[in-house]
Amino acid sequence: MVDPTSFDITILTVIGGAVFIVLVAIVLFFKRREDSSFDENFNKEALIYLSEPSKKDKKNLKKATKKTEKNKEKKDSEAKKESPRTESKRKVEENTVVKPADEKQEEETEKVVDNVPVEAKLQIDTKLGNGKENIKTEKKKSPKPIVNLDFKKVIQRLSSCENIEQEYVKFLETMQREHELQKHSLKEEVKAGQRKLMENNTRIDKLTKDKLALENFKKEEITKNATLSARVKQMSTLEAELRRQLGESQTTIARIEEVRGRDVGELQQTISALRRELDGVKNDNKKLAEEVKTNSVPKVSEIEFNNLNVQIRALEKVVADCKQELEKKINTVKELTVEITAKNETIQKLESEKQEWVKKESSLVVEYANLKKMVESTTKQLEEFVDSKTAVEKQNVELKQREADLLKKQGELFEKQQQDEEKIADLEKALFDKAQEVEEVVIVQRENAVSSAPSSSSSEEFEKVKAENQRLQAKIEELRNRNFAILEKVESAGHKAPEAKQNVSKERKIVVTTIGDLAKKPLENLEDSGAYTKWLQDTTADIRKRLSSQSEQSVGKTAAPKKDKKRKPSESSTVPTSGDVTVYRDALNALMTELDHIEKLAAKQASEYEAKIVELKQNLN
Repeated sequence: MVDPTSFDITILTVIGGAVFIVLVAIVLFFKRREDSSFDENFNKEALIYLSEPSKKDKKNLKKATKKTEKNKEKKDSEAKKESPRTESKRKVEENTVVKPADEKQEEETEKVVDNVPVEAKLQIDTKLGNGKENIKTEKKKSPKPIVNLDFKKVIQRLSSCENIEQEYVKFLETMQREHELQKHSLKEEVKAGQRKLMENNTRIDKLTKDKLALENFKKEEITKNATLSARVKQMSTLEAELRRQLGESQTTIARIEEVRGRDVGELQQTISALRRELDGVKNDNKKLAEEVKTNSVPKVSEIEFNNLNVQIRALEKVVADCKQELEKKINTVKELTVEITAKNETIQKLESEKQEWVKKESSLVVEYANLKKMVESTTKQLEEFVDSKTAVEKQNVELKQREADLLKKQGELFEKQQQDEEKIADLEKALFDKAQEVEEVVIVQRENAVSSAPSSSSSEEFEKVKAENQRLQAKIEELRNRNFAILEKVESAGHKAPEAKQNVSKERKIVVTTIGDLAKKPLENLEDSGAYTKWLQDTTADIRKRLSSQSEQSVGKTAAPKKDKKRKPSESSTVPTSGDVTVYRDALNALMTELDHIEKLAAKQASEYEAKIVELKQNLN
């Protein structure tokens, strides 16, 4: 018999192990969710850092512009007092101060240009511009692929960059440390879960051993029941045989009693007859004796008397033999009665034993039924535990696969981040180079008094283009801020997909309303992301075309010659040229491409967040 308390304890331990495994799976699931939120925040901050220029760059640009303006004002005031020849020399020196030190060929060409006629100078400027472009195209070589990157190398590279503040590097290091701690804690939790699985496996082995013991006990009980049933059958057959023998003995006893009664009656009759004959013979003997006494009896009577005595003796002998036979028969009857009583006692004992065996058999049947139920319940519980174990193992495999996918995605995002950083660095370098070129071109054209001053209409158009550019930059900043606000809303309310979709549609509506006056075609379906991106691309292309046409018109107007008058320094510094227009146009194109890139990243992140939300809902269901 198995103790039900120990069996209940084993069941409770199995259920507790299953509940613990489920809790471990839930904790792992929420940890993975925190890791995904950590990666999303990391990518968002990296995107903000990449999309916005650094403070040092802004300060350096402001300081450089202030210094150049102060130097120009001082040298212009001094140039009024000196001769035009000395003025040209000082302007050449100014050019050497403003220009970077690595462009020695340009300095030599500009020194030669001072002694060249004005018409030739224009040709030299164009050639110099082409030469600069060729030199820059030659400088821009394909970057070498970086192999075996890790976080330490990236941190060393970022810390070596002067344009990046140390706070950003420290922030990345702290984020990496937190990520490593989270990974370590997750690994510890996984190890604890594996330990619990080992304990549950040992419990399963113990339960299987108990099950085997119960099965062996069941087999032993079955064999005992079989032996008991065979013995009961033997006892029942023996009882039937004893009953048959008892019936036969009772019939023989009745027959013997009948024979004894009949023989006793016959013997009593013969004895009574012989006694009567004996009495009659005695009487005859007495009479004969009296007659002999009285009369002399002849010898014949004596002979008859002797014969009668012999007969009497023979009769007495027969009576004695009959008495002996009766005594023997009485003894046999007594022995038979003793045997019959003994057999009755044995039959009663066998009946009592039979009743006891029947009771034991019924109790064994009840116990067997209970054991069968207990074995069935244990088998069911074991099957459920095995199913839960397989489900937990599947969940662990899925979680490991998701962890590997997340690590892979993190690596891809890190690579994309590096590529974006390189692109942004190239763009910033190109913009800085273009700004320097614009300053150089303005200085050279200010020295050259050949080109006539542009008309007031071109300056007005340039002001319009500049105002339009500023307006577009303000809108781009506004869109960027709204885009980051959308990302924050999506991250904070990731489980509310419908609200996120509504917010995205609202933001798109705001974008459409703000830029709708510049677009040719209105956007009908705001929820269609493909139509929205296509509309945004069409509007940007249309704006670019308009700006290019306006710049071409302004260049055509400035190309018309007028009277040869020397420009004043104040007019040359304020009036824009065709080079300024091209630079602003390039800057606008770069900003528009950056806006497109940000929009694509936002759409991609929104789709990824929606997919993650759907996956989490499926896992919860």
